[in-house]
Amino acid sequence: MNNKYTYLADYDDMTSLAKGDEIEWMHNRIKKVFIKPTKKFIDSKNNTELAFGITTLICCVIEALGHFRTGRRSDKHSEKDFKLFIKEYMPNASRISKPLYKYFRSGLAHAFVIERGGIEGEIKGLYESRKRNKVFYEVNPWKLFDILVQGIGKYFANLNNKNRRKLRKNFRERFEHSYKFWLENKPRKILHV
Repeated sequence: MNNKYTYLADYDDMTSLAKGDEIEWMHNRIKKVFIKPTKKFIDSKNNTELAFGITTLICCVIEALGHFRTGRRSDKHSEKDFKLFIKEYMPNASRISKPLYKYFRSGLAHAFVIERGGIEGEIKGLYESRKRNKVFYEVNPWKLFDILVQGIGKYFANLNNKNRRKLRKNFRERFEHSYKFWLENKPRKILHV
């Protein structure tokens, strides 16, 4: 990680971020604010109470990276982008991409409930499905996190490949759209790291 940045948009001077450095900045941001603290939390073995919140965050990261993958400026295609990221970078979770979006991501984002599902860290695989009038899904959030971390690594490896022009272009378009304010304005306060 570059000591010049905190990887917090409201603290870093992103007006001086060189074109091309946004990929490294974003990868380090995800490592610092998502992967590292989540791993630390999981390793603490005191993780049952916050599994709900971690699952919500995992779904947010998948959707956000799906938007970066496609370069869309609008969130109208959230479900498509979510499923595309899973298909390309988390193939071990592709069989449950539909219920993961519909019952977990959407249920948590819009109703603060996992509709027709639950989280269970004790199941051996990524998920189990059961019949309770309709299909009911239990997902192991720790396995989902591991699969996502691998997917993040693959995605950024592809982004760092200069021959992946379209992928890089899509990323830049979404980055410039999402971080527009911070790319044009000085931070509220610069932290020295």
